[in-house]
Amino acid sequence: FHVELQGGRPQMAAGAGGNLRLGPGLACSEAASGTTQVTLLGDALDPLDCARSNADIATALAAAHSFEGFESAAHALGGRWLAIVRIGPAARVYLDACGSRPVYWVRLAAGDIALASQPGLLAAAHGIDRLPALDAEFRQFRRFANSWPLELTPYRGVQALLPNHCLDLVDGTVHRVWPRAALQPVAEEDAAAEIARLLRGTIDALRLRGSLALALTAGHDSRTLYAAAGAPQSLRLFRIDGGHLPAYDRSVPHALVRRFGGSLIDVRPPPNTPALRAALRAATGGIWSDPGAYMLPAFGATGADYVLVGHHAEVARRFYDKSGSGARVHDAASLAAAARFAPHPRVLAAFEAWQRALPACGIDPLDLLYWEHRAGNWAALLLTAADAFCRPIPPFNNRRLLSIALSAPRQARCQPYRLQRRVCEILLPGSTELPFNFSRRDAFKSRMLGMLPWRLQRRLDRAAAAEAATLWD
Repeated sequence: FHVELQGGRPQMAAGAGGNLRLGPGLACSEAASGTTQVTLLGDALDPLDCARSNADIATALAAAHSFEGFESAAHALGGRWLAIVRIGPAARVYLDACGSRPVYWVRLAAGDIALASQPGLLAAAHGIDRLPALDAEFRQFRRFANSWPLELTPYRGVQALLPNHCLDLVDGTVHRVWPRAALQPVAEEDAAAEIARLLRGTIDALRLRGSLALALTAGHDSRTLYAAAGAPQSLRLFRIDGGHLPAYDRSVPHALVRRFGGSLIDVRPPPNTPALRAALRAATGGIWSDPGAYMLPAFGATGADYVLVGHHAEVARRFYDKSGSGARVHDAASLAAAARFAPHPRVLAAFEAWQRALPACGIDPLDLLYWEHRAGNWAALLLTAADAFCRPIPPFNNRRLLSIALSAPRQARCQPYRLQRRVCEILLPGSTELPFNFSRRDAFKSRMLGMLPWRLQRRLDRAAAAEAATLWD
């Protein structure tokens, strides 16, 4: 989508303000109640009332009659959506829980605010230039990070809107909308039961809207979604094929299907051509990369209406502290290092600003950092890139679900991920008996590679990276 909001008081011809240009296939639902107008873009799902349509949900959100009421009404919504909410002369843009439909915004010279789903659209529409010096600087110090940090972009004046924040369309200010209070502790078993209920409800709601596909791996997230689907026979299950992938991503998915049901097809992705890389760069404004991006076309192979993806589950899995050491982060340099950024001055300034604005809510900054930076930047743009090939939906993308997960005991969210394994067991008893991300063949291969001279190991790593051909170049 591409939204331009004209003047100090936005007025939308379609009912919620400004000029709205939508990409093909993007759902748009509008509702009004009194002085409140809501434009809902994308697919919103209610796991607690599965039959509600986008129109039903937009109507309920408009009936809230205040921004605080909207935030409360949207707390348990899943799907991939964003909302433009106007109440009298005031107007705001809200993201879904993890910002899976990203928003980039800029204040133009005339004072107007322009928004787009990726900054390349703003550059094309308004002649905004990409700063070559900043671009070159950042690439030099990028290390392993494959998205830009937090709100920072290489486009002049353009910022990312992070998850858990909204943008005021009248004065161009950004406000944090969650969390506003400390989370109350939740027992591990209670958290697992509620997460299981919300996941199943989200998938049931989506199933009422169309056919579903799921890419199975040996990992936790696809296993959990497979379990949450309830009836594997109703899913179009597939597995990405390729010699570069670990053996367990071949053996474990087939073992799951043999044991619990469903039909699994192997899909080989197309060649990783320069044309494909150029298309993905254009779709993400050239601010995102991933070595596995060439696999995205394979996600459309089943022809399903929606593809379930496991993104955002790692918000609840202590991604930046897998062992559960509980080490506290006290400065911007530690936060940047956790996110795999080298200590570039602009990177540190971005992390310092984010840290200063953190609320006193008791949530570990590393958990919130993964949610707002990694999910809100890298994962959101990955889903944007995938839109060219399928309609991806991350069922974990639900603020209520993730809040409950973060309220569970810390150790249950660290390796071996007791909380998520318990969710799997509740949804599909016996599903955790098969290994996660392990096979004897892979373990043997890893041991043999570890015995090679380090220079040869580095050459092999570089060869693998060259084959994957990231999108930065």
